[in-house]
Amino acid sequence: MIYLKDDITLGELKVFFETMKDADVEEFEALMGHSLFNMPASYLLDQTSVVVGKAKDQEHVLGLGGVNPEGVIWFIPTTKLPWFSTEFLRFSKRYLKELLAIYPRLYNLAYLKNETHIRWLKWLGATWQATRGDFQSFEFTRKEETDCGDGD
Repeated sequence: MIYLKDDITLGELKVFFETMKDADVEEFEALMGHSLFNMPASYLLDQTSVVVGKAKDQEHVLGLGGVNPEGVIWFIPTTKLPWFSTEFLRFSKRYLKELLAIYPRLYNLAYLKNETHIRWLKWLGATWQATRGDFQSFEFTRKEETDCGDGD
């Protein structure tokens, strides 16, 4: 079972930092110009949600993510995510649909060296835009319902 929690504990944040993938640490540093480890814990506790996988009555931190009010979406997985890969793919498809009901457009930059991330975004249906160095912008847009009336 995978679910989202908005109330991150310091313990979950500690587990996140201990189990981050090196490629994602590199991506954050390349994009932001500083280490994720230098972010104030209060920012991460207030601005993010934690994706949790539960197996055999034990919870595992699978990653942290969020969406800002303008629709900038982000997610940083942990090394535990592969344990739940199929279930996570289903979860991420459903959750993206929920987010697009709230935001007309979700977007960000993807690190081209992080091939797993790129494959996941493509699988989710990201539309790709301009390349900026080692990054390429992507977006998801809400599909508007069309009127299928008879023209009256």
